[in-house]
Parts: sequence; structure tokens; C-alpha cells
Amino acid sequence: MRKRLAAILSVAMIAALATTLISGDGTEQLGSPGIGIATGTDVVTAGTGMLTQPGTIDITIPGGASVEQVLLYWEGQHQGAAGDDAISVDGNGVTGTLIGGPTTFFRDVNSSTYRADITGLGLVSPGANSISITDMAFDLHNNGAGILAVIDDGTSQSIELRDGNDLAFINFDPTLDTTVAQTYNFAAAGTDRTATLDMFFSSVAGNASGGGSERPSSIEVTSGGVTTIFSDLLDSVDGQEWDTVEISANVPAGATSLTVQALSRDDNATGNRPASFAWNAAALTLPDVPPTPTPTPPPPTPTSTPPPPTPTPTATPPAGGEGCTPGYWKQMQHFDSWVDYEPGDDYETTFEVDASFTKTLLGALKQGGGKEKALGRHATAALLNAAAGGVDYEFSESEVIQLVQDAYASGNFNHYKDMLADENESGCGLN
Repeated sequence: MRKRLAAILSVAMIAALATTLISGDGTEQLGSPGIGIATGTDVVTAGTGMLTQPGTIDITIPGGASVEQVLLYWEGQHQGAAGDDAISVDGNGVTGTLIGGPTTFFRDVNSSTYRADITGLGLVSPGANSISITDMAFDLHNNGAGILAVIDDGTSQSIELRDGNDLAFINFDPTLDTTVAQTYNFAAAGTDRTATLDMFFSSVAGNASGGGSERPSSIEVTSGGVTTIFSDLLDSVDGQEWDTVEISANVPAGATSLTVQALSRDDNATGNRPASFAWNAAALTLPDVPPTPTPTPPPPTPTSTPPPPTPTPTATPPAGGEGCTPGYWKQMQHFDSWVDYEPGDDYETTFEVDASFTKTLLGALKQGGGKEKALGRHATAALLNAAAGGVDYEFSESEVIQLVQDAYASGNFNHYKDMLADENESGCGLN
């Protein structure tokens, strides 16, 4: 059993770390932040691997939104009793708070996660922002850093954040074999809603994690008794060894909670060794419960009997009902299912758009992050689903391309991403 180190440590406990290493014997997990989180309506996340420095975090804030708070996270591995709480952000020295760890993962390798509120630096504003991260100096591995910006874009949504340091590898003894599931509670709504989870992970894949083949991972999201599994989204998508992941999940009408858990597991039976990783943060964004409408009084009773309605012709059932996820399409063993397109094809050329990132189709599938990057993952999966002969997909190839172009023309990436994600997550009919 591991001892849990609370997200906010007292001064005395911090001093004790200099002489006493807190071992991995507790219930180490994410928790509620020990600082105030600004009121907002959405979060925007982005990150960078830090094995080589400087790292660059490219984060785009929607036009017209206000930036309410900016949090910086970083995680690394070390042999000494402490990691590195000091880092440079665009040349500004920043000192962070230890929010999880040090936890002994294996042998003498310890993991620690830090957080700092960098709102006052004024580095993140509406539009594209590119932020340099340097001077990270853990004595083993500088795994990565991520920025989480709380924004207000005028919508009606609520945000709940959990952070810390939760380690998992399937072949270790409990409780290091998996993470602790996080449950978010909220008021029920009369209609389905789409929740968004923005998460930071580190030490999944790369030179510090052994390199080689892709290492499988799994994220389970449960709401209203329905569990959705997202496979193999983690693969150093922000560069070695950091992953920023945004996923959408359905919250059924009447549901009052959502649970998310990250697992070291090979869902697709690839035979590859499942990933070992640190889970550093998870933010849930959920549309607020709409107000109850005022009942409309019934129409007056007619004085005469109306003619019977004209029967509606039976329509042919629409196409659709199948779709494979970005996690399916990015796996090497599934490249033989690609039709009309190649993993190395250029994303911008394929969709005829001017993207803020330069990616191949495979690169778009593997990238993390939200908004435009999330659209990139699901747009590529949607195009491959439309082209595949064995997938009964809702949209044609030309319709997918038009939807992506509409997303870029309007700037409303989330709307079109959600539309495509709903179809991509409806069930894969391919092997």
C-alpha cells in the first residue's frame, strides 16, 4: 500500500522532504486543487515534452474569450528526495508547488508533479500563443509541461479540476498497477449533454520510457451506467514524454455523475507492453442544466372532428451507425484498413484548409490538445471511416471534407469536432 501525499503540503511537510523520502506506499491519486480556481466556462490545454529543451507550448484561445486563469504543470523523475520546483517560462523564473509525490515508481525512480499559477505573467491571451519552457532540471528525466487556461467565452458551462500525481503500470503490485478513478458529481438535466475532459499525462512513450513500439493505454468514462472506452490516445503526442488529451463523452439525461479512470491496458490485444505513466490533471467541462421552460397551455378543444392525418410514407433507414475512433486508425496494425489515403498524406492538402499545425494524417491522429487539434484527430478518423468499405458511416468523404472546411471558416472547432466524434465513437466494424 502506498501513502498518499496530499495536493497541498504544509511548510513543515515540505521541509521534511529534504531528509525523508515519502515512499510509494499510499493511496496516491488526483484531488481537488489547494488553490482557488477562477470561474469560467471552458478550459484550453496544451503541452510539450521536455526531454530536450527548450520546449514550446502552443496554445490558442478563441477570439472574444477572456482569460481568467493560467496554470502551468510539470512532472519529472528523480532519484533524490526532491524533484525540481523551479522552471523558466518565456524567460520568467517560476517556482511551483509540489502537488503529488515524490512517489517511488520502481527501484529508485521517483516521480513528482508541480503546479504554478502564471496568470500574472500575461503570456496567454486570445489568439495564438507560443510559450517557451526551459530550465527544468530533474536529475533523471524531465518528462514535460502543460498549460491549462480557464477562459470565459460567454457560454453556460461549469468546470471542475482535479490534479496531483497518480502512477500506473499493469505489471506492478497494487496500488501502482492502476490509477484511482475520479468521479465528478453534478445536477441532473432533462436532456443528454456532452462533457469534455482535458487531461495531462506524462512518461508514456519515448526514449525515457524505453522507446520502441507504441505502448497501449486505456481511458474509461462512465456516466448514467454506460461506459465508453478510449484506447491508445497516449503516445507522447506533445513530444517526449508528455500527452495532452481532450475527449468528449455523453452524459445521459438524468445522470448525476461522471467517472473517469486511466488504465495501463492493451484493449486491442496488440501484444505490446502496456504503457506506464503519471496522470497529472483532469478537468471536466459540462454544460449547465438548462432552466425549466414555462409550460405551454393546451390548445382549445376543437368544436368539430378534424380529418384523419395523412399517413407518412415509410422512409428508408438512413445510413450510418458505425465509426472507428482516432485510436483505431493511428495503430500500425490497422494501416491496411486505410483506403484512398496514406498515413504520410498532408493534413492541410487533404482537407484544403490552413491549419495552425503542420501534420500528416497520422500526425493529426496522434496529436493531443483541444479545439482545432481535437478536430484534426476526429476529422482524419471521419475521412478514413467514410472511405473504408467495411464501415457504414454517416457521412461521405466529400461531406467530411466540407464539414472540416466549415469548421475552419466559422472558427467553431468544437461544434464540428463533436459532430464527427459522435459518429467516430458509434462502434467500429473493422478488425
